[in-house]
Amino acid sequence: MLRPVFLANKGPFPRQGLLSREYTTMAVPKKKTSKSRRNMRRAHHALPNVSGIECPNCGEQKLPHHVCGSCGHYDGREVVAQSEASA
Repeated sequence: MLRPVFLANKGPFPRQGLLSREYTTMAVPKKKTSKSRRNMRRAHHALPNVSGIECPNCGEQKLPHHVCGSCGHYDGREVVAQSEASA
């Protein structure tokens, strides 16, 4: 049978402190990440260029496979009815 260990007359509880091995610690890097390694990691973080196309109905720029915001046409037909005030 195991008996509790008394440490420096503090009682049967183990030491509690910063150097105690009973606590889990945060993950901390051992070495500083170099600028080169940091920038190589961020190489894929850039936003892609948005390619716009010209609407075949009105000639405005629009995203491919999207309804035109100015005339409301998509795939050669009017999908969204536009009021005369906004047209």
